[in-house]
Order: sequence, then C-alpha cells, then structure tokens
Amino acid sequence: MTQRPLVYLYDRSAALHSRRLLHLRLIGCRTTAARHGWDVAGVWTDRGADALSDLLSERPPSCTSCAR
Repeated sequence: MTQRPLVYLYDRSAALHSRRLLHLRLIGCRTTAARHGWDVAGVWTDRGADALSDLLSERPPSCTSCAR
C-alpha cells in the first residue's frame, strides 16, 4: 500500500480584520489537499506583526526549511 503524501499548510495575514479571509484560504488549501489525496500533517499561521516579516530567520522553522 502506498502512503499518502503529507502536506503542511502555512498562511499569514497582518490585517486584524482578515481572520475570516485567512480561514477561507485554509479551507481552500484543505480542499485542494483532499482532492489530490494528500494528508494535512500540520497548519501554521502568522497573524499581526509576525506576518509582516520578510526575513527568513524570523519565519517559522517549517517555512525556513521549505525555502532551502
């Protein structure tokens, strides 16, 4: 039996009023994963000032490893 691929979701939003948009985007990501037969292994989000950083050193470890 073939193991289903694992995916990790990451999204960020600096606007305080965009919590609903962030939620909708993550729903879209989960839907895409399901359509492709991928298992969502984890979800990370940055909100507020944390979402504004463009420096890789200030991003979550998951994003830093993906950028390599």
